[in-house]
Amino acid sequence: MFHLANPYAEPSRDGWAFALPSAQGLVTLTLVSGTRSSHPPHNAHCGISIAVETELPTGRPNERLLLRIYTSERDVSHIQRYAHRELNGRRSGLAIAGMLLLLAVCGWIADGEEGARRAVAFGGLKPDDLVISPDMMARRFGAKLLNPAKMPSLFARLHDICRRARLARWPDLYYLPALNSMNAYALSGHPRSAIVLTDGLLHRMTEDEVAGILAHEVAHISNNDRFAMDWATSLQRAVAVTALAGLAARRSEWGGNKALAAFLLSAPSIAQLLYLALSRSRELDADARALDLIDCPHALVAALNKLEHFHTNAQLIPMQAFEDGIARLLRSHPTTYERVGFLTQLAY
Repeated sequence: MFHLANPYAEPSRDGWAFALPSAQGLVTLTLVSGTRSSHPPHNAHCGISIAVETELPTGRPNERLLLRIYTSERDVSHIQRYAHRELNGRRSGLAIAGMLLLLAVCGWIADGEEGARRAVAFGGLKPDDLVISPDMMARRFGAKLLNPAKMPSLFARLHDICRRARLARWPDLYYLPALNSMNAYALSGHPRSAIVLTDGLLHRMTEDEVAGILAHEVAHISNNDRFAMDWATSLQRAVAVTALAGLAARRSEWGGNKALAAFLLSAPSIAQLLYLALSRSRELDADARALDLIDCPHALVAALNKLEHFHTNAQLIPMQAFEDGIARLLRSHPTTYERVGFLTQLAY
């Protein structure tokens, strides 16, 4: 929200430009005439500031408002992160909506409107039965609870990250006694959440790099990603079961309608692709959110480089381009190259 003070107007060649000084920068609105520009909204460097420029409709033919926002590069970085997170949120919503629609269509093909209702009800999320406790973590994962008194610096970093994320309750930290493994993952359950780090990760990364990894996992918890992925898993399973049931129940009719049969046969694969797209989107969103939770954005980039080098012995180029082709669609996580490219753009 911009704080407006002392607005003033001055004529321009194409109309009137209203400059609205604010605490964060400067906003100008210019009424221009002529054909609409074919250029999309863009960022343009203007001296020591950056102008975010776009065109707004006025409802009148051949007239439009040209909006420019001048602000510092640091502020633009925050805007870009927010915009990136909003885009990933929309992609996540589209993936879930696509799976729901796919499930309903499979149910409708199998048994009309009643079949569609039953299918969607069947795909509803089951109750969360994961109760996180030291006993459960040791029994199920072999993880041991870390003691804050023995690692005060690590827990101080965690508490600062959780404060910035505005978590109501901080996750417990666990470690896996595995020196030859570098990994971390987050678990959300009742009544606690937990982050598990391997010994290899703790011993091979600097404090800043471990903080970057913690910020990524806290972002998963803050974004409630386990709920989203559990729901997607339930929908994916329901699509497979409903499609198979539809094929079995009406197999005598498929000779005259091969298109519907082909749709039911391909539905589980389509659901799997949507699930993978959702997973990739949530990972990129956690990366973008993590940048707001730490003071050293490059630390997360360095941590990802170390993880990639440890697992594949590959050296990364920070601005590596996206992976193209079918291989990218079959991944549950973006490639490290893609993640590093995104983080480099958003952080710097």
